[in-house]
Amino acid sequence: MTPQQKRAWYGLAIGIIWSLAMVAIFVVKGATAFDEDAGMRFTVYGLFIAGVLAYVAMLYVTGWRMRKEGVLVDERDRLILRKVPVYQMFAVLWTLAGWAIALSEVYHEQGQVPVVFTWLMFYSAIIVNIVFASAGTLIAYWRAK
Repeated sequence: MTPQQKRAWYGLAIGIIWSLAMVAIFVVKGATAFDEDAGMRFTVYGLFIAGVLAYVAMLYVTGWRMRKEGVLVDERDRLILRKVPVYQMFAVLWTLAGWAIALSEVYHEQGQVPVVFTWLMFYSAIIVNIVFASAGTLIAYWRAK
């Protein structure tokens, strides 16, 4: 397993734990509680910032270890890492399409979508982007074999 693959597994673990924690908050409290409960909003903001910081810290620590060992990336890694943004883009687009379809179907009769869902769409797009930075790396390595 290459250092990039190990890094991707760490990132995927952080992303999955982070996304499960975010989903759990909204399942327990309900999505509309985000607008009504300041405590929930600050919890979500804190969790969002903590997830981003955890991912960035993982990138820094693993990058530092890779530089220390003298291995950054070779030609094969570069070719594989060029494919990762494609996986990220498709994942984010599918996420946004899912939100658009689901929200338009659920709130079609009302003619408007509650504002809270714009925040949820934003958070989910960022989380999916980060998760698929790692998942895309693993998929690209798997497909390269």
